Amino acid sequence: MHSLIAVEIVLRDRIPDAGKKPLRRLIEQGADAGVLTARQAEYLDYGRKIRNGMAHGQTTHTARPPAQRRLRPWRS
Repeated sequence: MHSLIAVEIVLRDRIPDAGKKPLRRLIEQGADAGVLTARQAEYLDYGRKIRNGMAHGQTTHTARPPAQRRLRPWRS
């Protein structure tokens, strides 16, 4: 996930008028401008979807399945 954030930072630097555009749009513009190949754009978009799922609780990391996220610490 951190590598995707780093790529987003680079795309914001390389794409004119990137501003606060969503990552999806930056990936599209990067592919259109030749900064990314079609395959790179495809993989980045797939990573973006995973990142969004994790950020919104729809996807979890394998080390922390959904059941563990809901557990609360024991109280004495």
